[in-house]
Amino acid sequence: MSHFRQHRRAFTLLEVVIAMGLFLMASAAIMESLVATRHMVSLGAARDQVELDATSVIRTMAGDLATSGWEFVDPTDTTTYAGVTRAVDRTLRYYPMVQVPSSPGGSNADGFNTRLPWTRLLTAYEQVPDLPTSLPGNVGDDLVADLPEVDWQRSFHARSTHLVFLRSAVGSWRSNQVPGSATDESVFNGMTDARYQAIPPRQGQRPALNFSTDSNGVQTGWQDWAGSDEHARLGVLRVSGFFEAAPGSGVWSEFFPNQPYGATLDAGWYDWTDTEEAPLKPTWETMRLPNPSSVSDVAMRRSFMTAPERLREFMYVVVPSPSTLGLGRLVRAYRVPGGATIPAGTEPGQRISVNRDDSGAFATEDCAMVVDSVLSDDVVRVVFDTVRTVAAGPTGNVDALGINQVRVRLYLARRQLTNPDLIIYRVVETTLGMRARSSGGDMLRISGTLGSTPVGIDR
Repeated sequence: MSHFRQHRRAFTLLEVVIAMGLFLMASAAIMESLVATRHMVSLGAARDQVELDATSVIRTMAGDLATSGWEFVDPTDTTTYAGVTRAVDRTLRYYPMVQVPSSPGGSNADGFNTRLPWTRLLTAYEQVPDLPTSLPGNVGDDLVADLPEVDWQRSFHARSTHLVFLRSAVGSWRSNQVPGSATDESVFNGMTDARYQAIPPRQGQRPALNFSTDSNGVQTGWQDWAGSDEHARLGVLRVSGFFEAAPGSGVWSEFFPNQPYGATLDAGWYDWTDTEEAPLKPTWETMRLPNPSSVSDVAMRRSFMTAPERLREFMYVVVPSPSTLGLGRLVRAYRVPGGATIPAGTEPGQRISVNRDDSGAFATEDCAMVVDSVLSDDVVRVVFDTVRTVAAGPTGNVDALGINQVRVRLYLARRQLTNPDLIIYRVVETTLGMRARSSGGDMLRISGTLGSTPVGIDR
């Protein structure tokens, strides 16, 4: 019997094969788990992005529409608006205006407003191309001019609507600034028309207060703003506050009686000819200085403040998205003069519409819609409704929306990063309020103009 025990120092081939097989099986399971985890994370990220986009878009729209409101520009006799037909409605110029682009192979009669030709999209943008058939709805239903309401609401492939609207300008005084000084941001001190037009809206509200000409067309000095009896004559708001000198004393004093204390104001202009309804009119953002030196007498100044060609129009619209994951891009655009020189595209500063002439008493120029900001790359369709376009209720009158309400429905879709064939989609609907024109006189005039019977639009 040997005193040495022989030890095996190697594995057999069979053992190696079995071990390798077990290792590969374990590796495959781990890799499959990792891939599945990556897909789940990517899916969750896509869903989160869609939710965040929806929230961000609604927040932006809510802010814009809170400073918007009805404005009837053309014709001047607003009583002729009541009870108009769809065809007549498309030839009127008013805001907010809900538009539908013409269907492929169709004509402008499909729904585009002929009074705002510069809002018509470039041909390449009129439809978001190549939407996947996996989205809800019939892929061919965008070729139909007038869909039933139920099909219109459920489909991701039907045409979007556009919303053309105005925004009221906002100005402010600051107590540590002297009106007319170099540091005063609340007035157009020395600003040229070209410089004014070069300020994109995405950089913030433009200043709107101007005291160089009062509501009667009289040139004033900068010091006139401080007098307590000058604010009505100058056509501006005076902001102040009151406090009780001592609790229970009944003696009230005024904060800053000769100067406002820095509060932001909704800008307005005082229309001295309107003595009963709503003499303080909203100052809408404009395409040029809101108080040009050429307007000196009160009649001309009043005409300028209501002239349609001076208004800065904004538009929400869906265009194709350049993003590899996005299927549609929702942008806010604004009207810019000299649009023919602006390159086409879907990025901020690029033109998305045709270039058309807008003629008026104070300006005649070509203009186009230019992208101000990108709201989302995950919106393939958007639908707007106002009291003028919403379907009638059981009584034949509008009962789904109030006068100052705008309903918006977002159709969101996004490709998953790890599996582009998988698309996350969602529909979000909410109702937003316009508050720029809500005085009693305005509401009476607007309700009389709109009437109670909806005009409707071709879908």
